[in-house]
Formats: sequence, C-alpha cells, structure tokens
Amino acid sequence: MKLASAGFIEKDINILQRLYYNQTIPDIEITKIFGDPMAYGSKYVQGGSYQKGIQQISDEYDELIENAASQIQRDKLIKQKEEILVDLDAAVHLLRGTYGLADDPNRFVSRGIRIGKLYNALTMLTGIAQTVDVARLVMVNGITKTFKNSYEVLTSGYAKEIFDMSKRSAQLGGEALDMWNSSRAMSMYGVEDAFGVFNKFERGFSSLGNLYFTFLNLSNPWNTAAKSIAGLFNGTRLIEVAEQIAKGEKVTKVNKARMLNLGIDDNMAKIIYEQYKKYGVGKNGSRSFKQNGDDYKTMRVANSDAWDNRAAADAYHNAVGKQSNIDIVTPSKGDVPLWANTEIGGTLLQFKKFGIASTQRMLLRGLQEKDANFFQGVLLLMAAGAMVDAFRQKAFNRKYENKPIGQKIVDAFDRSGLGGIYSDINNSLERLANNEIGLRPLLGAKKPYGTYKDQRKTIGPYGMPIADILGPSASQIENIADIMFTWGTGKYNHHTARNVRRLVPFQNVWFLDSLFDSMEKNVLR
Repeated sequence: MKLASAGFIEKDINILQRLYYNQTIPDIEITKIFGDPMAYGSKYVQGGSYQKGIQQISDEYDELIENAASQIQRDKLIKQKEEILVDLDAAVHLLRGTYGLADDPNRFVSRGIRIGKLYNALTMLTGIAQTVDVARLVMVNGITKTFKNSYEVLTSGYAKEIFDMSKRSAQLGGEALDMWNSSRAMSMYGVEDAFGVFNKFERGFSSLGNLYFTFLNLSNPWNTAAKSIAGLFNGTRLIEVAEQIAKGEKVTKVNKARMLNLGIDDNMAKIIYEQYKKYGVGKNGSRSFKQNGDDYKTMRVANSDAWDNRAAADAYHNAVGKQSNIDIVTPSKGDVPLWANTEIGGTLLQFKKFGIASTQRMLLRGLQEKDANFFQGVLLLMAAGAMVDAFRQKAFNRKYENKPIGQKIVDAFDRSGLGGIYSDINNSLERLANNEIGLRPLLGAKKPYGTYKDQRKTIGPYGMPIADILGPSASQIENIADIMFTWGTGKYNHHTARNVRRLVPFQNVWFLDSLFDSMEKNVLR
C-alpha cells in the first residue's frame, strides 16, 4: 500500500482496465502472430506457427536490392523498403498505443496536454449529439430489415435473452465494453492516451472523466447499448449472407464485398452457418421457439459463445466487432494522419477525429456501395441532425422556427455527421472568412459565429478566428485571455460571463443547461 500511495503502483480499477485494454492486449495479440510484441519476427522459422515479421520483410528487400538489374531499380527498391519499414513500424506503435509518445510520458508537458484534453471534454461536450447513431443503424441495415428484426425481438418474449446473447458476441469481438473502458468516448474526444496517469492529481482528474462519461455525458451507457444493438443487426445480416453462400444462392456484390472486408471468405461463411444451425436462435437456427408461438422470419442470433468451432467463433466475433465500429462510427488510430497521433497533432485535431472517421466509414463507403439503404439513411440522419439542432436551440432559449431554411439545412447537415471532415473544413473556412465564404453564406443563412471585426471593437485583441480552428485548447486559452483583458480594462459584460461559464466543467451537459443558465445570469453577470 505504501508503494501505491507513493504513486509507484496504480490501484484505480478503471485506469488499470484502460491500460490493459490499450497496451497489454495489443502486445498479446501481436505476439500471437509474430512471436514478439514489436512484430520483428524474432521467433519466425519457415513452416512454424509464427508469421513473417519486420525483420523478414527487410531481409527479403535486401535480397531484391542485391539482385536488382540496374542502379535505377536498386534505388527504387531502397526507397520502397525505407517507406514500407517506416509504415510497418508506425502501424505496430499505433496498435500498441505508443506512436508519438514522448520519451518521458510523465513529464510536465505531457501530463498537461492529457489533462487539458480531458478538461476540454468536461467543459465542451453535451452528450446529446450521439443520438444520431440511431439513424446510422437504419442507414446500414435498411428501414424494412431494421424494423422487422426489431419487431421480432421485442415481441418474442425472449427479448432480454436475445439482447444478452448479441451483446456477448459484440463484447467477444472487443466492442460494447464502454462501461468498463470508455473506448469510443476516449477515441472520439481524443483522450485515449492512458500513459502515466499515476500522480494523485491526474488520477483524480481521470476518475472525474470516468464519472462524466458514465453518469453525466452518458456516452458510456449509450455506446454500450448502441453497439450491442448493432451487434444484433450485424449478426443477423452476416448469418443471412453466410446462409446464401452455404446454399449456393445469389449474393449481391455489396454483401460479398462486406464479407471479405470483415475477413470471411466462402469457406468460413459455410462453417459459420453450420455453427449457427447447431447453436443459434432464430430463422433456421437450432432454437426457434415455435412451440411458444414465435415464428422468426428475419432474426438470426448466433449464440456464438456456445460454438464448438473456435476458429469460426473468432472469425464471427472479429467480424461483428469490426462492423460495429463501422456502423457506430468509432475513430481508430489508422483513420487519421500519423502526425495527428502525436501530442501536438492530437491537441490540434481534438474533436476532429470523429469527422475524419465518418468520412471514411460512412460518407465515402456509402457512396462507393451505391446502396439504397445509404440514401434512406441520409434522409434519416438529416432528420436526426435537425432534431438535435432544435433541441440545442431550445437549450439556448432561441426559437428554432425563426431560423432561415438555409441555416436549418446546414446545421442539420453538420450535426448529422454526414459531411465528415468536410463539415469541419467548411466551418473553419467560414470562421476565417468572417462568415462571408462557405455553405451558410451560400444558402443565405445567418452568421453563426459572431463577426470578429465587431468583437475586436468590444473585447480588444482577442476574439480572433485563428484560435477557433486550432482546436479546443486554443479556444480555451482565448477565453481565458478575453476574461483577463475585459476584467482588467473594465469591459466585463455578458460575453465575458459566457466565457467564464465555458471554463466550468459539466456546463454544456444538456440536462444541466438550466442550472448553468441561472448561474450565468445571476452570479456571473
């Protein structure tokens, strides 16, 4: 206990779970494949159980370089080798969570960056925006299948048992564990770095973050439920396609591509379907509960933790987990440029990683698939975005019906996540151009950000647009500078009161708005 009290041993179970999930598990999985946690291939032997690692790839390139027919070809191979080895090394460090890490992650600057990013999350996030995930589920599965599947589950009399089976499959795929590791919230909001949280202050701040994401922002329970439901829909669709393959029926190009993207070829699909017939619940499964009046025509639940073929179960779990991350957009290390995984890059792109991931996983993927479900989902996401926007307008005591139609469309598009990183680029352009260039001016919408020229007349050198596009940390620094300037020069007004409020943790949580509105009006002004 003395060592723990001195900070040498971590005793917070939430932090330990996050450390284990982010660092120990990747090391174990990499070692299973390559024989060592750095993927060097140090234990590789031809015909053995381990795959070739970085060292074997380097040796093969050396052989190609030595046998090159010309100096031009040799130089080309040398350059290619260097680029590939750098990329492979970066990929390993990204998986291990060590890419971009400072030589001493416990130094004052590194601790300050981690605390600052978590502080931004505590003061800026509402929690209401994630409700658009509901529309995303319909976008992937289609309106008809989503409602048919949901109806069969909810009217079966075994809804809880079915939901639990689907949740277990998702968790065995590494998802729907947010109540324990906050994985989606941490990756979305750029606070996934769990290194060095061992002093008392940072440990306390991390515990406050766990409290926030679980009980106030409600991200953790929401993400657990959303990914569990996604696991149910994904499992049904996956087994349905596996059944088509096993029976030699026609499989659409989109479904074929999805199966291969999830790592399931035709042979594995046939094995998965056989396991489902032995242990699954639902249409053509071992249990259909027809004796109780149930007649499943759509729903298929794998009950995969009971399967006797471990390879098929692993393939199924990995597929469900991967697809859940696509359906309920969860940023991964590979979704952003390498520089965004450094300390400074992560600070600049905090809250932007979700937009980048949405561009890849939702926008571009949907356009490439040319699936009718995608275009149905676009309409639903726009509607969900509009509802979130209307809710936020009410929270700010503004009348949603007074907004121009062009502004309603752009704001709904923003909150839907459809635009991905392009929405962030547009917003930055509008700020830099003083609201004169961008989608809102094009559609005749009102100026959403304040006119910086006017702001400078009242609050001095602050209120500059460049701070807003350098990430939330720069915005917070600008708020502090504004408060100091207006207070020191006697220009304290309602804008200053709002900036003071913006520095208070939890002030943006949707169900606490009225409390902080009262505080801002009666205490800060």
